[in-house]
Amino acid sequence: MNRAQSLSPLAAALLLSAALGLNACDPGEPVTLRLGGQEGESHFINSKFNSSMVAEGYHTFAHDYDLTTTGAMRWSLTLDRAKSNENLVWHLEVLDRKQERKFRKSCGPLCRKELGDPIGHLETPMHQRGVTQILELTPKGELIDIQVEAKDQTLKSKLEQASESAYRENMALPFLLFPEGPVRPGATWDGGTVKLPLDIMGVITFTRQMKLANITGEGSERTARIEYRTAKFSHAPAKNPEVEFIVTSAEIRGHTLFSLPKKRMVAAIVNMNVVWQIRPPGKSSNEMRIKGEWNIAHTTEEAGRGGS
Repeated sequence: MNRAQSLSPLAAALLLSAALGLNACDPGEPVTLRLGGQEGESHFINSKFNSSMVAEGYHTFAHDYDLTTTGAMRWSLTLDRAKSNENLVWHLEVLDRKQERKFRKSCGPLCRKELGDPIGHLETPMHQRGVTQILELTPKGELIDIQVEAKDQTLKSKLEQASESAYRENMALPFLLFPEGPVRPGATWDGGTVKLPLDIMGVITFTRQMKLANITGEGSERTARIEYRTAKFSHAPAKNPEVEFIVTSAEIRGHTLFSLPKKRMVAAIVNMNVVWQIRPPGKSSNEMRIKGEWNIAHTTEEAGRGGS
């Protein structure tokens, strides 16, 4: 008789129970990722946005700067019961905002006119203090609708001049698109496409791939780390008779910490790198005048959290 056959029924039952118990606690068990929350809940988010550009070219041209923006927002949740669906409506109120720009080298007004300001679209009135952004999202993370409000009349008029599509494109980048069904750590899925208008640079379209990297913590601290990167990108240049921007590479990488009990993001980091060239219209690629690189790093974190 072998060893397996010599086990008593009691011992076999104990082994089976232990195996089932280990499987139930297995960190690799599938989870369903969905947004949710309680009606009326609110929390505070701190954010930091850093942008840097380095450009060099003909003659003594040099353009090198950093832009750092810090802010605080209050997120409040209402459920879209009026439409009889499961959509969530988040109210994002901008409470505070500070900005600092440093030029290590400045090419002056002339080349700034040529370069434009790729930050321009990202620095729309919707980010100003006193603005409330109202976002309707499906539990899967799809952005259905966006509205922007302000009590200040001057700011309100500026908001009314911007298009809804600009707001939608501006807000789509940090949001996650969740997979259809349950997934285990290591699973990947299509994260959808995001369009990023960049003023004189034109529009960059990113196709993202997402991955459930791991799940940590227990109970109320159970957190999923979701990573994402660029699967591919495309560039549509702006129509400009004086200068042509050519984006040679563009990449987004980042991760989000998603609370499974709270069903929302608690921290996120997004990094983007864009390498570009400028040439006069009609010139060949070996007659480029200016080459540059633009980097952004955007971090968000729930107030009072220890780190991401």
